[in-house]
Amino acid sequence: MGIDEIEQFKEEAYLMSRLRHPNIVLIMGISMRNLEALKAPTRQFSKDSRRDSADSEQERPSS
Repeated sequence: MGIDEIEQFKEEAYLMSRLRHPNIVLIMGISMRNLEALKAPTRQFSKDSRRDSADSEQERPSS
């Protein structure tokens, strides 16, 4: 993997980390231990936990 591919990976990870939508998995950052192991850790919710979270937000009293 060359410098161009690393820069492209970093740019794409940065752009994806700024996306906020219920159908898009949140990118938490990137890991670059070595050139062959670039990773983008994500935060993923199960369908039930997302539903539980939405339900609990609806049940909160408004201020």
